Amino acid sequence: MSVGISVLGITLSPIVIPQFFPKFEDTIIAIQILSISVVPATIGYICISEFLGLEKSRFVLIGRIIALSTLVLGMITLPIYYGIVGAASAFVLSSCTQTIFLILAKKKFGAKS
Repeated sequence: MSVGISVLGITLSPIVIPQFFPKFEDTIIAIQILSISVVPATIGYICISEFLGLEKSRFVLIGRIIALSTLVLGMITLPIYYGIVGAASAFVLSSCTQTIFLILAKKKFGAKS
């Protein structure tokens, strides 16, 4: 379902935004990039739920710290060079790094109860 939402965001934003929000046509690319983050965010929330169910909130905290660090660094550096596309990319990178950490932690430590 999240893949479908992501695909709809990527394909429909160039059609919908100019018709309903003509002043925001320059944000179409940023919205398409942000639509990509739906998939890793969904996978990340599934992993977070599993860790919280196993009462291993330490991994959730570490994942959130990694995501925050990536987001702050990305928001400081990427918009300088790439503008709004860089800011959107920083958000996607943040979501992806958190999800990658949670998946790796789940493979290594998730099986133990």
